[in-house]
Amino acid sequence: MNKTEQHLFVLWEKAREKEQEILKEIKAQFTMLKEYEIEWNKDRFLDNLSSFYGHDHTGIIEIEYERGNGKFLVVLVEDNDPLQKNVHTTKGEVSVNQKMYNLKQEIRNEFFEGKYLIHCTNTIEETRHDICLLLGKSLADLLKTETLDGQRVSISQNLPAIDGWKSLEQVFYVLNETCEYAVLRSFELLPGNFHEGDGDIDLMVADPQEFLFTLFPESNHFVDYKKNIFAFMVHLKVGEEVLWLHFKFPLDGYYDFKMSKKILKTRVLNKNNIYIPNDEMLFYELLYHGTIHKNNVAKYYPILKPISERINIEFKEDFKYLNNLVVQWLCKNNYKCPMHLDVFRLRQDKNISEKRLIDNDNQLFIYQNGFDTFIFSKWLIACEPNYATTMLSHFGPFNNLEQHLLLPENKLYKEHKKLQKRGEIAWSYKKRFGRVMKTTIIDKPNKPLKIVRNLLGFPKFASSKYLTVKPEPARYMIGGVTVNDKLRGLKELCDIEDLLERFIGTIFDEFKTENSNYLKGTAWDAVPSNCLIDKKENFIFFDREYSYNSDIDKSYMLWRILIYSNMNANKKELYHKFCKQLGLEDKYSWCVYIDGKVHADIWKNPLDGSAKEDFIRNAFGMPVRTYAEIIPYTNLQNFVLKFGKLLCSVIPIKKLRKKTRDSLIKWVKHPHYKTFKRYFRQ
Repeated sequence: MNKTEQHLFVLWEKAREKEQEILKEIKAQFTMLKEYEIEWNKDRFLDNLSSFYGHDHTGIIEIEYERGNGKFLVVLVEDNDPLQKNVHTTKGEVSVNQKMYNLKQEIRNEFFEGKYLIHCTNTIEETRHDICLLLGKSLADLLKTETLDGQRVSISQNLPAIDGWKSLEQVFYVLNETCEYAVLRSFELLPGNFHEGDGDIDLMVADPQEFLFTLFPESNHFVDYKKNIFAFMVHLKVGEEVLWLHFKFPLDGYYDFKMSKKILKTRVLNKNNIYIPNDEMLFYELLYHGTIHKNNVAKYYPILKPISERINIEFKEDFKYLNNLVVQWLCKNNYKCPMHLDVFRLRQDKNISEKRLIDNDNQLFIYQNGFDTFIFSKWLIACEPNYATTMLSHFGPFNNLEQHLLLPENKLYKEHKKLQKRGEIAWSYKKRFGRVMKTTIIDKPNKPLKIVRNLLGFPKFASSKYLTVKPEPARYMIGGVTVNDKLRGLKELCDIEDLLERFIGTIFDEFKTENSNYLKGTAWDAVPSNCLIDKKENFIFFDREYSYNSDIDKSYMLWRILIYSNMNANKKELYHKFCKQLGLEDKYSWCVYIDGKVHADIWKNPLDGSAKEDFIRNAFGMPVRTYAEIIPYTNLQNFVLKFGKLLCSVIPIKKLRKKTRDSLIKWVKHPHYKTFKRYFRQ
């Protein structure tokens, strides 16, 4: 008989409308252990979500609107006969609990049209993670201390990081359940007497984004890791003290990738309940750090000597001997000495007697989402970590780089390695009207990074009846903060409104026409993510590929600015307010949230991974996530009909998911099409 497994279902507030039906489905397949009705601070709801999911949700108010920010229900269940199956997730191929995975999909589709109004755990590791964050206890402690009678209890508490860490014991208690890590050195004094040792805590972590957001749901004034996920040094406030965490991850070049992975795979829990490298890995990583990173290994002699006795290695207090020892061990295990992204000249090449160990390979990585492709070299992270972070954010939550290595057998590898020799360090490819827009980042000595865009093929622009896309001239990368990032960092509504007022005023002035109700078509791409704020608080627009082929209604442009703003504010209410303030007709407030729903319902593809999926994409010639934006709403009804006909010509309508069929029918009949036509007739 298989070992039992414990799992969680989370019904967010808006899902509780179907609470009884969902609980009935759960009880039919699992043993109910306990129910927890949890309430988070509403002002910190998105911060809680960021910490819970391990990636940024702050400023994404639509998530809060969709799921609700009130009391939600956590159901702890037990599977007495667990079965496993492999599925592809954002973390790669994962073995999941088959019943949990299938029931989650069924509930989402049956009750919520595929929306993420419920969450559930797929693996026992995910259960440990979620229980510790939601309830403040490890799974083992909960099973020992809780009365598992299936009854419901009410809890009002945020996640541990939200209200502040009280002690290092609490920090490591949570990390043990949520993140794969190992403290590399100076752990002897942790957690109680840390300040008697080094000034920072050095850790190897498997997933830097999960680690950061678990500990810090908010950016701090030292490092804004939401803009730079490759910020290797961050500070952590524990009680009234501030500690520095210096974290590394397997592909950052601190150690060889395989060596870093082995440190994590073979880690052990010490007597103070902190994960550390096992004796062999600890011995050699300290030798590496003391003789290859630095010229100072003597400080580790008191630690190295007893370890050498346990692993039967002869120990001598001699730099050359110890350096040779670690070099031979690296050769034996086929480990290299790579470049480190954090401190690029950290490696002491003179101390590496075997020169074949020196690895200067500027690795390439590739991220794809079916619509866009982003290829970049390791050097981009070292030169412009903020830009690298921004680009990766377009592909969803940051995932470990190892999953995205561009390997030599990939046909794109050889081509981009040649381009790399010319100083090119990153390439972005996006579909545009059946064409491809290529963006190249070029690094030249003693100059800022240069951005060059080309629309591949001829002519050098592409257009539809409504929009024209044309690459902007080559330019150097501009420093500054985008309006979007600035908005996301603002907490007070008055500050958000003040910035938006100045930004909207600048657009309305710079793109004005003779008709006071319209703006020039070139204003189309003047959205918060395409505008920097310089040191003098001036607005600098960039990356404006698109222009509308006629003038743009000011009321629509206002809606467009707000919908593309990432901020902790109600966009619908702001739209009402600015319309009144600017003397504009309130035309679009009803669709501030519906817009996203329209796009998602129409473009959620039922042809997962098949050649037919590519056929549909190629037929439209645009990425799914941007195509709905390109089609003007005057023609939206015909567009939906055309899309439906195309789908039906590829596969029989009966084979489509019920949700997709219903979406096509519903939006063709939607009464707001008349509104769309009336306001976009120009």
